[in-house]
Amino acid sequence: ASEGELVLLEAVEGSVAHAVGICAGVSERCACSSTPVRLGLACLARRPAGLESWLSHHREIGVETFLLLVDSTPELRVVLEQEPWCGCVLPVYEQGHQRDYHRLKDRQEAFLRSVIPRAQEAGLTHLLHIDTDELIYCHEGVGALHAFLAQHATSADIHMLNMEALVSEQAVRAAGYSRDFDPFRECFAFWHHRPSFSAYSNGKSFCSLQAGRLLRPMGPHHFTAEPRTAVDVPPRVAVVLHYECCSFELWREKYTELVRSHDAESIERIPFEFYRESMRFAARLLKASGGGDVRALANAENDARQFWFSW
Repeated sequence: ASEGELVLLEAVEGSVAHAVGICAGVSERCACSSTPVRLGLACLARRPAGLESWLSHHREIGVETFLLLVDSTPELRVVLEQEPWCGCVLPVYEQGHQRDYHRLKDRQEAFLRSVIPRAQEAGLTHLLHIDTDELIYCHEGVGALHAFLAQHATSADIHMLNMEALVSEQAVRAAGYSRDFDPFRECFAFWHHRPSFSAYSNGKSFCSLQAGRLLRPMGPHHFTAEPRTAVDVPPRVAVVLHYECCSFELWREKYTELVRSHDAESIERIPFEFYRESMRFAARLLKASGGGDVRALANAENDARQFWFSW
């Protein structure tokens, strides 16, 4: 696709991995298992939607160990302590953190620093950092991704581009206002024109756990080591699909929490227009919900829905 066009992924009945066309079937998964690649995935998870779909998808691409920092979501214990997740998910539970845009990157980086030694001790060869609203998409199949990672077995930063999901109007009208809306199954159109994105546009990375000395994260998007070795993953091999606030209720939850912990000055320092405007609409929702005026609340709800849908 040329710059500015949408990328459409064919929907195929089956698992989430199949629904975004990521797996070429059992034969390829068996073939890629013979490569020397052992994948881990590190992530901070806070009240994620569709977590089991997300976990299942990444098991399909070969992730064998998930290292999760579970933030303010103790109810996930019920899910993660059961099969099949109890054998592959290693959670750390924390409570009491407010959503804070400016501190989140520091928390993510600190968590990555803490899990790199654990991943190395477990015998993993590569570590991936993404969020629970992101999937890895492999256009040429899982085997091509594993072959590329094996080829770059000592690269500190194996970097993918990201694309951003778009929710269809039909899906929104059907279920997109609900927190239970599953964007992994419903979204098949993606922007790859970075100026159009509502959030970040600088991709995410794998790292090789055998890369140089002092292997460490560089924020949430990159890794480095000494000497630093970096390689870009061709988009035909793998990209990150980012599902930013694909339901209205997820948007409301995220931005009403953010607006409670940010003053006007800190909001203005956020680099993304979508974030800044979302927090302004969320502030109006909070004000209207506490004012006792039913009509004002209805108007604020409608304005917020229209804003969310416009993105």
